[in-house]
Amino acid sequence: MKEIPRYRITLDAFGARPKTLLSCIDFIMTLCQTIGVNVRAFQAYEVKDIDNPDIEPGISISIIFLESSMSLHTWTAKEQASLDVFSCKPFKRNPIIKIFRMYFKPAIKTEITINFPLKSCEQIEEGPWVEKKI
Repeated sequence: MKEIPRYRITLDAFGARPKTLLSCIDFIMTLCQTIGVNVRAFQAYEVKDIDNPDIEPGISISIIFLESSMSLHTWTAKEQASLDVFSCKPFKRNPIIKIFRMYFKPAIKTEITINFPLKSCEQIEEGPWVEKKI
């Protein structure tokens, strides 16, 4: 049986600027357009901290596309954002990294975890982030 290729990138931003639900939806749709995926299902939620109701809500967005999925989670109180893109269709990582860093403007760092077939890896642009390859 032939193995199906899998492509994945996970980005975690620390010191990320808080965002509204609508701006996070705009961010996700920009990413979908950038990597050229066909959106099939979409869910977006504001997530309130019931122990701290005065804190701005976090955001959770899940996208199912023909080629697999994408999710975004933000934690306003902790100033963190996490993006996970998983696909059976190859996509370029650098535009995703650039848009993510430009949008969330992490003050501390961005951690990047990559799981790509070796033959399809391209050079990742230089930047002040921690890179972990699986």
